[in-house]
Amino acid sequence: MKNRAGLSFIEILFSCVLLLLLLIPLGMLLTQAHRETRTSLDEFYGALYLSEVVDQIASMPWQDIPLITEPLSLTGTDRVQLDNANKETALHLATLRANFTKRTVQITSVPEPANNLKQIKAIVEYKRANGKTKALEMVTYVGRGARPKRGGS
Repeated sequence: MKNRAGLSFIEILFSCVLLLLLLIPLGMLLTQAHRETRTSLDEFYGALYLSEVVDQIASMPWQDIPLITEPLSLTGTDRVQLDNANKETALHLATLRANFTKRTVQITSVPEPANNLKQIKAIVEYKRANGKTKALEMVTYVGRGARPKRGGS
């Protein structure tokens, strides 16, 4: 027999199979990490869009916040009026990302205690990478503040 310094075809084939057995799980792990990152980004942007709407409405004077019993679609970009008769109800909204399909708001009066609370509910919907629609919701309450007494001692 000759003493050879090279590798045989079987040794090369065996090392390629071992390499593939290591690379396939690594590729699957990277795919899953990408999917989870995209989900996290979608939830982050969804929460950002929701807090943008809720915070702007909650910062309005209580009496200027209109009651909107049916969900109002906020499809416009930049400036959206909640109540066309009151310029104080303008919202300045960021443009939605491409996979976000809908943004709505609903404002209702809470009967107890004595209609002094308004519930602000915002919903945003988006499509996930697998094509399924997901919705995120944010709710807050705004109360009528105590009015300062005027005049007299």
